[in-house]
Amino acid sequence: VEATGLTPHVEPDLAELSMGEFEGPQFRTYVRERHPLIVEMEKARHWRMIPGAEDPAAFAERVVRGITRTAERHRGQRVATFVHGFVIAQALAHAAGITHGG
Repeated sequence: VEATGLTPHVEPDLAELSMGEFEGPQFRTYVRERHPLIVEMEKARHWRMIPGAEDPAAFAERVVRGITRTAERHRGQRVATFVHGFVIAQALAHAAGITHGG
């Protein structure tokens, strides 16, 4: 950022999905160890069964809101956005017209 002179902006609505009780490093452990809720999550193609996880519809709305706000703020400009996997997947699903499965 220093080399470019650009000022970064954090868009809160583009934060990664909250996985509730599976938040943080243990999520990868649960995936690797094939935790029963991870297996169920993969079969169902949503994460609603994870205790305390963010609602799929609310997450989809939040990501679209963040993308829309970023686009409006930078109309006619190039923008680099750095996000994590679930946000990327949701943004691509939105662009393709695919609704959340939750």
